[in-house]
Amino acid sequence: MQFFGRLLDTFSSVTHIFSNPYRVREVPAAEYAGHTCLREEGRVALYKNSLSRSWDCLLVNPQSPQVAFRLFQVDNEADALVYFEQYARQLRPFYESSCQPLSLEDLQQLSDCIRSYPSWSPAHIAVEFGHRENFRHNHILRQEFPHQWVSMNSRKGSV
Repeated sequence: MQFFGRLLDTFSSVTHIFSNPYRVREVPAAEYAGHTCLREEGRVALYKNSLSRSWDCLLVNPQSPQVAFRLFQVDNEADALVYFEQYARQLRPFYESSCQPLSLEDLQQLSDCIRSYPSWSPAHIAVEFGHRENFRHNHILRQEFPHQWVSMNSRKGSV
């Protein structure tokens, strides 16, 4: 019976890749315990999934570590690494500034935006979605206002 369950899971994973590899899904984190973690940055991790022959990017929620969000599942390692870098860099201000864990719908919108506009900074994305609280995040402040950031820090150090 377990064999058929695993077979069905594998089939489901493979068909998912062909349907929409960028659909954000809630997945059990334990599912990735036996897989190789290739990269990890903040709460974003990239796994090599041998069963479905894919590279899966997860966003882990520390408030609920048994569940993660799979941000994408692609069949090409080079693409996975490029997307991982974008997601890890762009999502950090959103999950660190949010009082509540990001919802599946919010993550899907953020994911679509990151892929559609890879040159956008987190500040651009925050404006697009009206997430004003993200402008207080140090990553956005340093990226968007580097001269003011250095000036503010030098004043703090000289006081």
